Amino acid sequence: MSRHTWVQPPPPARWGVWTVGTEQGGRLLPRPGRAGSQEPISRPGRGYSSVPARPSARPAPPLPAEGEEPGPARQPPQRDSRGAAAAQSRGCARAAERARMKAAQGGGALPGTSLQRACRLLVVFCALHLSATLLYYLAGSSDLRPPRNPEPPPRSLGAASRVQPGPPPPPPRSPRPANSSRAQPGPPPDCPDPSPLLVGALHVEFSQPVNLEEVEKINPEVREGGRYAPKDCKALQKVAIIIPFRNRDEHLKYWLYYLHPILQRQQLDYGVYVINQGGEESFNRAKLLNVGFKEALKEYDYGCFVFSDVDLIPMNDRNIYKCYSQPRHLSVSMDKFGFRLPYNQYFGGVSALSKEQLVKINGFPNNYWGWGGEDDDIYNRLFFKGMRISRPDAVIGKCRMIRHPRDHKNEPNPQRFDRIAHTRETMNSDGLNTLSYKVVKTEKYPLYTEITVDVGSPKK
Repeated sequence: MSRHTWVQPPPPARWGVWTVGTEQGGRLLPRPGRAGSQEPISRPGRGYSSVPARPSARPAPPLPAEGEEPGPARQPPQRDSRGAAAAQSRGCARAAERARMKAAQGGGALPGTSLQRACRLLVVFCALHLSATLLYYLAGSSDLRPPRNPEPPPRSLGAASRVQPGPPPPPPRSPRPANSSRAQPGPPPDCPDPSPLLVGALHVEFSQPVNLEEVEKINPEVREGGRYAPKDCKALQKVAIIIPFRNRDEHLKYWLYYLHPILQRQQLDYGVYVINQGGEESFNRAKLLNVGFKEALKEYDYGCFVFSDVDLIPMNDRNIYKCYSQPRHLSVSMDKFGFRLPYNQYFGGVSALSKEQLVKINGFPNNYWGWGGEDDDIYNRLFFKGMRISRPDAVIGKCRMIRHPRDHKNEPNPQRFDRIAHTRETMNSDGLNTLSYKVVKTEKYPLYTEITVDVGSPKK
C-alpha cells in the first residue's frame, strides 16, 4: 500500500516560514505561514512530524480510505499581493472593532476614559459648590435688606376718621436690664488643700524694728480688726487667732509682720484677737484664752481656734494654723529648746482646737495665776476625754522665740504642780462654765482687734 500525503503548495507571491511536512526524497516541503514569524522545525522523520503544523484557513481534505484510489489533488485558490494586504487590513479592522465592543461591555477601558470621568465629576462638584455658595449669599443679603414696604406715613385726621379702627397694637416690650443676659455668679469653689501659695521654710529674724504702717501697706487685703478671707475661693476653715497679751507691744509688731502674710498664703478665713489683761494682778494666760474664745464667737461663726503666744513665730508656712480631727500642737520644735520637743506631754506655745474639742474639755482652767502649769493641765483634760495630740514633723513645726526677760507679775506659780495632779477632779468645775470677766474696751485696729478685760484676782 502506498502512502499518500497532501501538501498545500505555497502561494505564488510570498513564502512564509518553513514547517515540517512528510519526508519525500529527503527534502522538506515548505508550508506557508505568517510573515515575520518563525516556528520551530523538528528533525524530519517518517510520517507526520511531532510539531503540529499551523492550521490553514481551509481544512485539509480527508485521506482516502485503504484500497481507495486517491483523487486529483485539490488546489487552493490563488491570491495576489493586493488581496493579502486587503485581508490583513480587514483583520486589523475586525480586531479594533472587537476591542471597542469589549470596552463598551466593561471588559476594559480605552485610554483616557477614567480621566474623562474624573473631570466630569469634578466639574459637577464645583457647580454644586458654587450654587450652594450663591444661595447662602442671597439668603444672608435678604436678611440685611430693608423691608420693601415701609410703614406708610400717618394719615390725616379726616382720613383716619373714615377708616374702621383695626386691632390695637401690641404693648411695647419692657427693656431688659443690662445685666440680665449675664449668668449670675455662683459661690466660689473651695480652696485647695494644701494651698498652692505656700513657700515652705522662712527666714525669721528680729534684728530690725517693725513699723506697723509698713505692715499695713504690705497687707492691703486685711480688713479692719485683722480680718481676712480669700476672694477667689472659699476657705476650708474659719479660724480665730487668740493671743494672750500684756505689755508686749514690740513682740506684737513682729508677730503681725510675719503671721499676716503666712495666714493669707494658707488661704484661711481668719481674725486676729489680742486679749489684753488689764490691772496689776498676776498674769492668767489660760483665763485669757477662755475670754478670747467667748468674745470671738460674738463676732463671727468661727469653728477653729488657734491659741498663740505673742513671742513665737513659725519658720515654715506649711505649718498650717488650722484644726484637725485631734487637738493640734503647732510649736513642736522651738529654738528655745534646741529645736526639740521638751517632753511628750508638752502642749504649750501654739496649739489649735476646734469648737467641739474645746467645749468637750470645758475650755481651759481659770485658776492658774502666774507662769507655768496651765498647758500641762490642758493636756490632761484632752487625755481624760479620750483625745490624742497631733503634731507636724520637727522640720515643719520649727518656731523661733523672741528673747525677753520674765515679765513683771508673771512669776512661776508655786501651786501649779498640785493643780496639775488634780485635773480630773477640777476640770468639770473649772473652765468655760465658771468663767467670769469684764470687758473694759474693744478697739479695732487695721491689723488686729484688741479686747482689754478685767479677769479679777486670784482667790486667797
